[in-house]
Parts: sequence; C-alpha cells; structure tokens
Amino acid sequence: MSREHHRRHDAALEQRRATSTNPETVPQPLQLVRRFSGPTFVIAGFSATSTYFWWGMALAYFGLVLLIVEVVYEPWLLRQNPAYQIACLGVIFFLSDLITIRIVLSPAPLDVQATSSVPSYGPGSNIHGIEWSSNLANFDLVVSNPSPTDYEHFDALVTTDIVIKTLRQIHGFSDCQTLGAHPTVDNPVSQYMVGGQPVGPATNSKYQVVPLDKNGHPVNVPISGGADWTYRIICDRIPAHSQSEFFGAVEVINEPDLSSKAKALASSATPLFGAPRAAKWVLLEARFQTTLGRNRSITRQVQIAAP
Repeated sequence: MSREHHRRHDAALEQRRATSTNPETVPQPLQLVRRFSGPTFVIAGFSATSTYFWWGMALAYFGLVLLIVEVVYEPWLLRQNPAYQIACLGVIFFLSDLITIRIVLSPAPLDVQATSSVPSYGPGSNIHGIEWSSNLANFDLVVSNPSPTDYEHFDALVTTDIVIKTLRQIHGFSDCQTLGAHPTVDNPVSQYMVGGQPVGPATNSKYQVVPLDKNGHPVNVPISGGADWTYRIICDRIPAHSQSEFFGAVEVINEPDLSSKAKALASSATPLFGAPRAAKWVLLEARFQTTLGRNRSITRQVQIAAP
C-alpha cells in the first residue's frame, strides 16, 4: 500500500472522528442524558440495596458499565490527551474492584464458642440472677464478630441437646435480648390429669398420669417454663471485632416411660428431672445484615468438650 494511500486513509479516519466527536451532532438534552445515566444508575442501585440487595448491586454494576462506555466515547475526552481517558477508566475499574471485594465478595464470619459443666454451687446460690437448684448445669456461650463490619439486626436461635432453662447476656458491647423460642410459663411442672383435664396437685418432681392418644403417645404433656430446647438471641447490633457472652442453665427433663399405660400411673411415676449433666453440643442459626443492608444467614454447630 502506497504512502499516499495511507495518508488518504488516515485523513478519512480523522474526518469521521471529528464528525462523531462534534458536540453539535448530538442534541444537548440527549448529551446530558447520556452523561448522567451512568452515575444515576450507580446511585439508584446503592439506594436499593437496603431492600433488594442483589437487584441494587445489578443496577450499580450496570451504571458502572455505562460510565465505561461514556468515557470511551465522550467527545470532550477524545479531544484531550489520551492519559485523561486512561485515568478515568482506571478510577472506574478501581471502584468496581473495591465494590466487588469489600461488599459483594466480603465474608461475614461468626465465631461460636461454648462450654458446659456441672457445678457444685451451695444451696440457695444465685448465679447471674439465676436461682440455682441441684438439677441444673452451667452453659456458657460466646458469639464473636471478627470482621471489620458491624452486624445489624442480629437474630439467632440457640439449641442444645438438653433443655435450656434460661439464658442471659452477661458481657459485651451489644445490648441483646434473650427469650425462649416458644411460649412458656415461669417454671417447668408436671400435672396430674384425668380425661385430659388437670386435677392437681402440680409437681416439679414426678410425672403423674398423662393423657395418651390411640398410639400410646402422650398428648400435651404439660412441661413448660424456661424449659425450652431453643432460645432466641436478638441484638440491634454486634460491633466489628467484638463479642457477646451469655450464661445459661441447662437441665435434663426425662421422657415419660410409656412402655405400657400402666407405667404412666402414679405408682410408677417417672422423675421429671434427670441427673444434671453438661450439654454435648450447641447449634446456632443466625440471621443479620451487613454493609448496605445485605442479608446474611449462618449456621454453626459446636461440639462441647467434656469438662
């Protein structure tokens, strides 16, 4: 190809470029729409993440793509030193990587530690506001947020292999509430019943007669109170790099011996409480929110080492 042909080809390209980069070839309102569409989608996307996280992030990424297209084809930038265009693209790609690493791909770790033991507290002891009795065992739970991000609206269910009589927060920056996951009354009791009706007296030491269904299973055995296999922990916020400590009392509630209906009679009553023992495991199922209202869900099961 001759040198003259190269000159004509370059001149034609320059003419087309000049025509395409002439601001007057695009109406002014359309120029404004084009220039501001990218930032608008980015802002709208981040505004929507608190309610619809993934839809909001999709809008934000779409806005970043529009920004890249605008930088590539913006007439004013095309008439400047190419270094300006490269710098603008670098900023956009840096923001994209920052959003991806710090928000989209950011982990939300949750550490759970638990111990349990049978103490030898004296009669009438009060431990962290819990009136202690001989059928109870200690249960200590530590929930930690090791991340650099606060966890908002923390809501967790805690379950062990035996009954949680009560659970309460004793340390931590968070102000948390604890309550049984199911409706309860003050203390677990067993109730003598005939024909499905309580006839008293109530006792917290032995099972009495319980109503049975056609398969020989108990119907509405009235055991309640702090007696709940699952407790709920609710915190407005667990700050970054912090932990909350909880102390509880666990107990063993025996199942009625229903090998025959006769064994449900008072003459062979089953003790309500079993001998105290330490819990063997704890299961924590948590839901919370992180940066920009992203919903998280984590399940942790921890085996408790024998004391």
